[in-house]
Order: sequence, then C-alpha cells, then structure tokens
Amino acid sequence: MARLAAALLAACLASGCFVVEEIDKGQKYMDQHADVDKRKAVEEEKAAAEQAKKSDQGPGVTDRMRGWWDERQDDQARAADSGPGAHPDDKPGRCELNGSTQFMRKFDCQLRGGTYTPLS
Repeated sequence: MARLAAALLAACLASGCFVVEEIDKGQKYMDQHADVDKRKAVEEEKAAAEQAKKSDQGPGVTDRMRGWWDERQDDQARAADSGPGAHPDDKPGRCELNGSTQFMRKFDCQLRGGTYTPLS
C-alpha cells in the first residue's frame, strides 16, 4: 500500500509540472499577442497624431487657394499700375488726344502729344 501511495504521490506531482509548463506556455503566448495589441495601439496613436498635425497646419486647401488667388490678383493689379521699368509717378489717367479721350499713363500721353488729366 505504501508503494501505491508513493506512486500516486509521484503521479500527482509529475502531472503538476505538466500543468505549470502549460501555464507558462500560455503566459508567453498571451504576452506575444499583448505586445501586438500594444504595437497596434501605438501605431493608432501615431496615426492620430499625424492626422492632428495635418489638421493643425492652418487653413484648409480652399482657404489657402483663395488667399493665393487674392494675392495674385493684387500682384497683377500692381503690375498693371506700374509695369516693368515704370516711373512711380507714371499713373493712369485721362488723355485728350486728337479730339478724343483715351486712358493711358501720363508719360505715354505726353509722348503722343496729348493733354494728361489724372484720375481722381
């Protein structure tokens, strides 16, 4: 009977080691997949930060394009008022030329022999 009790005790202890090994394997498996979940969470946080960074870069595309267009129109208006090499006093005005009224710059009117009247 003592042998039977010793055999049962040995069987119980041996099977306990098997259970502990399975628990360790399961723990390692869970840790591997928990890391994947952590990596996914970190990647999602990075993506959210990128999106927030993009949205914090100022006005949207439409507003930026509208601003660019307004600046471009202002640049073209300035270029029309003072072309390349134009004198700062050379402003557009009314020119009486050969009995007709034309609108041109002061120096062009004088060059053609007309009478220049500035626009108010």
